[in-house]
Amino acid sequence: MGNLQSICGSTISLGCESKTRDEEGGGNQYKSNEALVSLSSIYKATKAILQKLYKCVYLRPRKVANPSLPIQNPPQVCSSSHSILEDICLSSSTGSSDDEENVSHVCQIYSADGNEEVEQEHVVSVIGVEIGPCLHEREAKEQVKTIIVVEEEEREAKEQVNSSSIIVGEEEKRIKHYSSRHSILLVGEGDFSFSACLALAFGSAANIVATSLDSLAFLKKNYGNAMSNIGELRRRGGKVMHEIDATKMANHELLGHLKFDRVIYNFPYAGIFPKIVPRETQLSLHRELVSKFLMNARNMISENGEIHISHKTNGFHDRFYVEDIASSHGLRLIEAVTFERADYPGYNTKSGFGGDANFDCYPSNTFKYGLN
Repeated sequence: MGNLQSICGSTISLGCESKTRDEEGGGNQYKSNEALVSLSSIYKATKAILQKLYKCVYLRPRKVANPSLPIQNPPQVCSSSHSILEDICLSSSTGSSDDEENVSHVCQIYSADGNEEVEQEHVVSVIGVEIGPCLHEREAKEQVKTIIVVEEEEREAKEQVNSSSIIVGEEEKRIKHYSSRHSILLVGEGDFSFSACLALAFGSAANIVATSLDSLAFLKKNYGNAMSNIGELRRRGGKVMHEIDATKMANHELLGHLKFDRVIYNFPYAGIFPKIVPRETQLSLHRELVSKFLMNARNMISENGEIHISHKTNGFHDRFYVEDIASSHGLRLIEAVTFERADYPGYNTKSGFGGDANFDCYPSNTFKYGLN
């Protein structure tokens, strides 16, 4: 700007000097005026060019509705042209047009002095990105692309856990109470041998979502066959999830909105307690586990779906009162059939509290419940 002032000062002094000479000499007045006009035009043109060079524009969504991936430090970009702004705005709208998570925003474009404002409609993915000075355009675009990739991965994970993933037209295969045409959710799995057994019988696990309360690290440490069973499920198209609490699963972000034909919990048990814990206290904890599971499962079965609980029926276990608990949650007993472990080749009854030994599951029944 100092150079501009120098030019301006030179122009003014030149004009004054020319005028003085003209007044004295009287012969070159028109030529001096022409020089003054010429220099003035150069000054204005130079000023306009510099303003364009220093002009920064900002792109901000006018409205961001519950951004799924809020950005703590929004990337900013300093640009010298309108076309760059359009590129950045369009690069953030790469999702499908019918995606419910995409929201239409008005992108406002501001000039550096704030006197100009242009509005353009763009479909912008709900990303909390604010673009301003002065991050390089390429870096800003890369950050937006990274956010979109993360959103796509989350969307794919949700699509994978889909209860309608049964292959229509395939020959139906059955094992005991279960069909390859049932959408099946298993909870409280130990080494995943029961769900792997179903997958082998069906020839596919595309209709199975198998879950455990235990973490993957716990399974690796405690169950020798857990990883091979999980691998079998995944190779056959099954979905395997860990750290899923059967007493809260109806509110799970991926599972809660799904409906299943069969929800299975084999031998629910709240824990192995020291002898100093009174028997009635232990029974109360076991009953609470069964009650909360049924309360969640009833919201996750289809209209004609069933909840299956396999449970020991002798001595201490007979006092769980599973049928009474189910009735209190508006469930009706369809039937109770004898459980035979031999009906499920490869199934191992793990305690779920560490150690790779099997527990004695006889005598037991499979209780089948449906909605009233």
